[in-house]
Amino acid sequence: MRVYHRVCHPLMVFACFAAWLNAGSFPEELSEEAVKWVEQTLVEMTLEEKIGQLIEAPCSGYDFSTTSTRFLEIKKAIEDYRVGGINIYFSTLAQAPVLINRMQEMAKIPLFITSPMENGVGYLLKGATPFPPLMALGATSSEKLAYEVGKVVGKEAKALGYHALFAPVVDVNNNPANPIINVRSFGEDPELVARLGEAYTRGIHDAGILATAKHFPGHGDTDIDSHTSLPIIHASAERLHQIELLPFKRVIDAGVGAIMTAHIVVPSLTGDTKTPATLSEPILTGLLRNSLGFKGLIVTDAMSMGAITRHYQPGEAALRSLRAGADIILRPPDLGATIKHLIRAVRTETVSNTHEGHSLSERINESVRRILTVKTRLGLHKKRFVDIAKAQAFLASSPSQALAEQTARQSITLVKNQNHLLPLPKTLKPQDVMCLSIFGDPHEGKPELERLLQERLPGLTCKTLDLDSTDKHYASVRDEAGKHRIIIVGLFVKVRVNKGTVELPEKQLNLVREIKKQGCSVIAISFGNPYLLRHIPDIDAYLCAWGYLAICQRAAVQVLFGEINPQGQLPVTIPDCVPRGTGLHYE
Repeated sequence: MRVYHRVCHPLMVFACFAAWLNAGSFPEELSEEAVKWVEQTLVEMTLEEKIGQLIEAPCSGYDFSTTSTRFLEIKKAIEDYRVGGINIYFSTLAQAPVLINRMQEMAKIPLFITSPMENGVGYLLKGATPFPPLMALGATSSEKLAYEVGKVVGKEAKALGYHALFAPVVDVNNNPANPIINVRSFGEDPELVARLGEAYTRGIHDAGILATAKHFPGHGDTDIDSHTSLPIIHASAERLHQIELLPFKRVIDAGVGAIMTAHIVVPSLTGDTKTPATLSEPILTGLLRNSLGFKGLIVTDAMSMGAITRHYQPGEAALRSLRAGADIILRPPDLGATIKHLIRAVRTETVSNTHEGHSLSERINESVRRILTVKTRLGLHKKRFVDIAKAQAFLASSPSQALAEQTARQSITLVKNQNHLLPLPKTLKPQDVMCLSIFGDPHEGKPELERLLQERLPGLTCKTLDLDSTDKHYASVRDEAGKHRIIIVGLFVKVRVNKGTVELPEKQLNLVREIKKQGCSVIAISFGNPYLLRHIPDIDAYLCAWGYLAICQRAAVQVLFGEINPQGQLPVTIPDCVPRGTGLHYE
């Protein structure tokens, strides 16, 4: 049986929002003018406009000239479907604020602009500041650093015209085989994830935009990617409250502005083995709203993901999520079909299919009022456009870049150092060493690792293996390695949507094992998945640098040569190898 609470009186709703946003950087009370704008806008909206407010349309790609297919699709979404928000995944630094202003010009009601910038604006827009993955912050265990990074990311995003970030990830990564969370999480310790999640959230809010904690009720304990299939979390309700839900409770108490749902099944919370959390009233309304007291926006994960599309039609999924308690339906795969289905559901609703007297229309009004209120808190009813000149001048400032460098340096974690192989001696000669870069994903360009090593050891031999390498190439690398005393292996493998794994191919791992058996000393540096050591436990030294970024590669090389002392501590356990908290330092 579905149970809904009746919509609160408007003044009660605004009081809730004042308390919620005051926890961040929105201290002013909602003005009488703002209250009037929300209520008057709501009263004047048609059913089609109300349903449009619940939808965030996708905006992905780089060609947004006014005649391009992508731009025309966005134009149709705004003008015909009256969507309330746009989720921008790709663009360019110069293009983003111009595109956002164009979209805002087309909209009758100000648009809510969001993006999944988990690792900074530079994660998606070249020229802004990219940061190492969140697990790097976990390795520092520093709330101060997490706050500062969150604030810089928030400021850069706000300067471009974004209003909410789909960050931080507060999933507890307690499954080493998780193919889609991994270094996106702060770590495996719920308390660490909660502390850093709170700090990161405060930073984003103090920048003047909304943070979005994800993926509720916790996507860390699965070995399936919900972009392709529907994972099931087999954990008791008691365990969930102790581990997965703890960080969410803490960021809610800290005033997080939005929470994103997970496309996962949690039988201990729903009583069935089929309904995803995104479509579950016991999870979204019963647990998140009622038990945990969350007052902010509930945003679905992308409804175009396989966990949903393989089991539900777009309109059906959106309707079920809305009934369950979601406010924003993110990136439905068919905008037209989704909106028509919701309109038809409202118009055909009868007394027999309302829920304890609470109609679908009331459920929609509740979410629309919540969305409009957030827009007023962000000041969008007064100013919706971006100052493009200021945006360009602000981004990728020297202090922001310095903070990213600091994060990379503080997070480098020395996990293993057999016979004190590191730091490398100053007497080391180029012929003593070979650098091998191994890519478990498609890659572009020469690794920074090679350039930095050759800078210090001119004439150093460097080899690369990737997914296209032939048996002949493998044999050549193996033979060359036998000519050197020390092999520095860069392991480049990262979380990638629809890949289904974050491991290196067995053929690549076998080569590392064979090189070690040849009598070479092997130093491996993980530029991504920290768990790789469990597959090559006999190597001599192991560093975790957390990400592909040039600043991560630079920090790793500085540690190799003793230019900086490793400070990080593992925020996860590497099974059968080392426990969480491991972190070696130079004497």
